[in-house]
Amino acid sequence: MRNAREIVVKYKELIDELPEMIHSTGVKDKYVYEKLEISKATFYRKVREKLWTAEEIERILDIIKWG
Repeated sequence: MRNAREIVVKYKELIDELPEMIHSTGVKDKYVYEKLEISKATFYRKVREKLWTAEEIERILDIIKWG
Protein backbone atom coordinates (compact mmCIF):
# COMPACT_ATOMS: atom_id res chain seq x y z
CA MET A 1 0.00 0.00 0.00
CA ARG A 2 1.27 3.42 -0.90
CA ASN A 3 2.06 5.97 1.72
CA ALA A 4 -1.06 7.99 2.57
CA ARG A 5 0.83 11.26 2.20
CA GLU A 6 1.89 10.25 -1.31
CA ILE A 7 -1.74 9.62 -2.23
CA VAL A 8 -2.77 13.05 -0.95
CA VAL A 9 0.06 14.73 -2.88
CA LYS A 10 -1.02 12.96 -6.09
CA TYR A 11 -4.65 13.95 -5.49
CA LYS A 12 -3.65 17.61 -5.07
CA GLU A 13 -1.59 17.41 -8.26
CA LEU A 14 -4.58 16.00 -10.11
CA ILE A 15 -6.79 18.86 -8.91
CA ASP A 16 -4.14 21.40 -9.94
CA GLU A 17 -3.79 19.82 -13.39
CA LEU A 18 -7.51 19.29 -14.02
CA PRO A 19 -8.12 22.50 -16.04
CA GLU A 20 -5.13 21.77 -18.29
CA MET A 21 -6.26 18.18 -18.71
CA ILE A 22 -9.67 19.40 -19.87
CA HIS A 23 -8.19 21.91 -22.30
CA SER A 24 -5.62 19.46 -23.67
CA THR A 25 -8.39 17.13 -24.82
CA GLY A 26 -10.11 19.89 -26.76
CA VAL A 27 -13.27 19.59 -24.69
CA LYS A 28 -14.86 22.95 -23.98
CA ASP A 29 -15.50 24.05 -20.40
CA LYS A 30 -19.15 24.64 -21.31
CA TYR A 31 -19.56 21.00 -22.32
CA VAL A 32 -18.05 19.87 -19.01
CA TYR A 33 -20.18 22.04 -16.75
CA GLU A 34 -23.31 21.20 -18.69
CA LYS A 35 -22.55 17.48 -18.34
CA LEU A 36 -21.89 17.98 -14.63
CA GLU A 37 -25.20 19.87 -14.43
CA ILE A 38 -23.63 22.82 -12.64
CA SER A 39 -23.67 26.49 -13.55
CA LYS A 40 -20.84 28.25 -15.33
CA ALA A 41 -20.19 30.31 -12.18
CA THR A 42 -20.01 27.21 -10.01
CA PHE A 43 -17.66 25.50 -12.46
CA TYR A 44 -15.21 28.41 -12.51
CA ARG A 45 -15.41 28.82 -8.72
CA LYS A 46 -14.51 25.14 -8.33
CA VAL A 47 -11.63 25.56 -10.77
CA ARG A 48 -10.36 28.67 -9.00
CA GLU A 49 -10.79 27.39 -5.45
CA LYS A 50 -10.02 23.73 -6.23
CA LEU A 51 -13.20 22.55 -4.54
CA TRP A 52 -13.89 19.42 -6.57
CA THR A 53 -15.31 16.33 -4.93
CA ALA A 54 -13.83 12.96 -5.79
CA GLU A 55 -17.06 12.08 -7.59
CA GLU A 56 -16.90 15.25 -9.72
CA ILE A 57 -13.32 14.51 -10.67
CA GLU A 58 -14.28 10.98 -11.71
CA ARG A 59 -17.13 12.35 -13.82
CA ILE A 60 -14.85 14.94 -15.44
CA LEU A 61 -12.30 12.26 -16.31
CA ASP A 62 -15.10 10.21 -17.88
CA ILE A 63 -16.38 13.26 -19.79
CA ILE A 64 -12.98 14.08 -21.23
CA LYS A 65 -12.14 10.39 -21.74
CA TRP A 66 -8.95 10.66 -19.67
CA GLY A 67 -7.43 7.48 -18.27
